Amino acid sequence: MRTLLALVLAFAAGCNVDVSHVRAAPDAAPTAAPEPTAAAEEEPTGSPPDAPPASPAQTPVGAWASASCGPRTYARHLTLEQGGAFVADDLVSPCPPGARCIWSGIVTRKGTWTTSDGNLLLTVTEGAEAKQGQPLPAKLRWGGGAPEETAPDGAKCPYATR
Repeated sequence: MRTLLALVLAFAAGCNVDVSHVRAAPDAAPTAAPEPTAAAEEEPTGSPPDAPPASPAQTPVGAWASASCGPRTYARHLTLEQGGAFVADDLVSPCPPGARCIWSGIVTRKGTWTTSDGNLLLTVTEGAEAKQGQPLPAKLRWGGGAPEETAPDGAKCPYATR
């Protein structure tokens, strides 16, 4: 603690700061760790009853984003909902805020999702006819942490929570 105070004082002196009123506090006496109580000794070794729920990364439900991936040179947002519905927004050429655009620049697809053998299977029910941008893959790899798209050239493109 005294070394830190000496460094601060030396720095302040170089900056023309008046530190004449600063004094070192006496070193605090070490405190002993509290003795375990009988209740603590009887606690089970598993998670406490008020443990937080499983992290969202263990389920694909949530909002995900992927930057470009292979020939897809724009971001894709994927929202996987509880119950198996999804919405995918491809930000092909978004209209800037405040600008007038004929097209929003976003391709939206909706459908259903399931998991099977470490994969997310996507079935498009709306927006499959969209011609702009790259098609939505029917399968994403799911390893329990984040979805991962595989580009046509084999490159792996992970999604991140958003």
